[in-house]
Amino acid sequence: MFDSGGRDGSLDSFNDKYYSEDEGKQLLPVSGDENGDGMKEIGENTWLVTSWEVEAKVAEGRRKMSAWAFYGYGSIQHKLEPGQRMNGITFSETLLLFLKGNVGAAFLSLPFAFSLGGYIVGPILMIAISALIVHNMLVLVSTKQYLSIKYTLRRIEYGEMAAVAFGRTGLYVTNIILSVTHLGYIWVYVIFIAKHLHEFTSYPYPVVAAWVIPVAALVAFIPSLKRLAPVAILSNLMLVFSSVVVFVYIFRHFLRPTPASPYCTLSSNDAQGVECLRSPFPVPYTSISALPLFFGNCLYSFEAMGLVLPMENAVKTPSLFPRVIILGMLLVTILFVLLGSFGYVVFGAALQGPVSLYLPINLKLYSTVKVFLCVTLLQSIAMQFFPVRVMFENLTQPWIEKCIHQPKKQEVFKYAVRILLIGIAGGLATLTPRMGYIVSLIGSIGNTFLGLILPPLLNWWLVEELPTWVKVKNCLISIFGVIGMVAGTYFSLQDLIKGG
Repeated sequence: MFDSGGRDGSLDSFNDKYYSEDEGKQLLPVSGDENGDGMKEIGENTWLVTSWEVEAKVAEGRRKMSAWAFYGYGSIQHKLEPGQRMNGITFSETLLLFLKGNVGAAFLSLPFAFSLGGYIVGPILMIAISALIVHNMLVLVSTKQYLSIKYTLRRIEYGEMAAVAFGRTGLYVTNIILSVTHLGYIWVYVIFIAKHLHEFTSYPYPVVAAWVIPVAALVAFIPSLKRLAPVAILSNLMLVFSSVVVFVYIFRHFLRPTPASPYCTLSSNDAQGVECLRSPFPVPYTSISALPLFFGNCLYSFEAMGLVLPMENAVKTPSLFPRVIILGMLLVTILFVLLGSFGYVVFGAALQGPVSLYLPINLKLYSTVKVFLCVTLLQSIAMQFFPVRVMFENLTQPWIEKCIHQPKKQEVFKYAVRILLIGIAGGLATLTPRMGYIVSLIGSIGNTFLGLILPPLLNWWLVEELPTWVKVKNCLISIFGVIGMVAGTYFSLQDLIKGG
């Protein structure tokens, strides 16, 4: 079935390789001790453990590895660090990036998702899906760190892990789905920004969306995730302020028995936005046929799944990264359940997109929130585009070096590819503005594969001597993911086609 790779986790093309923090560029193998201290310097502020020391510690690291970590829940890289990340991002910076990666356009679309599940069934299913996602994130990190010890590698990406397990087929399938997923995020972000800016102008939506594309393309020039950390602080402050305003607006109307317009159209004198309330009235549960769409929207909400390995590769202390996942996902899940539940109860099933669109436009406070959210999602575009950029540049690098010999022209070509990719996502946003169902489609395909199907498969295939119950657990999670992926994709496409 697969043309290379295997159960033994062969890594012929990756043996004795290290990677720098600078966009995953391969470094020379570390095979000597020039300073007599067991370390070799590679570039400014970058120190790597030498090969002879790594080999001496591999057996010791495996012996000390606890069963809890080995079976997919803990961090093992503190037992052996095959590269001291002196220039990595700190715990707090990683947590901020993780939170920002998860809290995006889909966060504000959760009331729409809960309208597909109901205000009782929705929160229960959201908590269950969140717990499953946390489990799989930890499994993925543990598997990656297991391979780091086994093969003494600094960096391993999604596609490389799939290549180790399933050969070239796994590499290509994973990279294609990962690229489509992250470009899908950008597609949704452009829709979100364009729809909010459209409220401030009389120009048609496609024109406004076309304005957004060049601005979004500017993020192609941001060199690394570390450069985004300071911007993430400001972006998170804007997001916190906007979220507080949205929450206050929702809670003010939570018990308000005001009937709503069936079309939820805000008028110029509707200062409180009451026309959008309870339209139609919310219900505790919905039909079985709506659950696949709810599933896709919920999976999409966890937008940081594709960023787990890039952030783990860039973090200064990898042993602390599981804490980032647990703490970050706890905070994110609480926010998701609160906004989804109360937002649905307040607005009812009239919602067809982010709840921020239904805030009244004639008040300066709510207008400021809409602008802040647009600025915040521009920073999110930079984060979500980073893995796609790295993959495409690694893929095209041999061809570029062969066909383009001048370094400056090589750089121009790289930037042209980046802008083209963002342009494709922006073009789709211009043509297809139905955000709610696009979110469900992307979540059903990309997030389900990356978050539910692939991590347990990699853990089962690559980690040796797993107990039978762990193998059964991994298989069941992957099967559940496949069923959700097929059902969610089918119903999302069906509704998109019906809606034109």
